[in-house]
Amino acid sequence: MAQDQCLSTIQSAPSVSSTVSPISFSVPFCENRQGLSSVQGFGHKRTLENLAPWRVKKAKELMISLMAHGCSIEQVASACAISRSHFSRAFKNATGLAPHDWFRREQIRKAHALLRTRELSICCVAQECGFSDQSYFTRVFRHFNGVSPRRWQLLHCAQASNIFSDASNE
Repeated sequence: MAQDQCLSTIQSAPSVSSTVSPISFSVPFCENRQGLSSVQGFGHKRTLENLAPWRVKKAKELMISLMAHGCSIEQVASACAISRSHFSRAFKNATGLAPHDWFRREQIRKAHALLRTRELSICCVAQECGFSDQSYFTRVFRHFNGVSPRRWQLLHCAQASNIFSDASNE
C-alpha cells in the first residue's frame, strides 16, 4: 500500500523540462519501500560500531593512568590500534559517553576523592586531576556539581564528620 502511494506520487509528479528547474522537482521519500528506512538516506547506512570489551578496558585504564600528565584521544586511539574518529564513535556506542565526556567525569570523580581527604589544596587537586590551572578546574567542577570545589569540600567533609561522630556517640 505504501509502495503504491509512492509510485503514484512519482508518476503524477511533473516531468522535468527545459522550463522547469530540476531543483523544483521533488519526490517524497517513502519510508517503507523495500525495507529501507529513513536512516539510510542516500543508500548509506552507518552501523553501530562498538569497541571490543578489551579495547574499552584498555582505553579507560590508559585515560586514567595519563590523567595527571594530560591525555589525548589520539594517544588512546593509537594504543587501541584504530583511528581517532573510529575510536570516538565506537567508544561512545560502547559506553554511552564520548571519550572526552567520560574522561571529564573520571576527572571529577578523582577530584571528589582527593577533596574528601582534605590533604591537598584545591590547586594540587586540579593538577592531580590533569587540569591546566585552578580556575579552569573550578569552572568545570562547578558545571558538574553546581558549587565550587571548596564549597563542595566543606559540605561533604562536614557531612562525613557528622556521620562518624554520630556513630561514635552511640
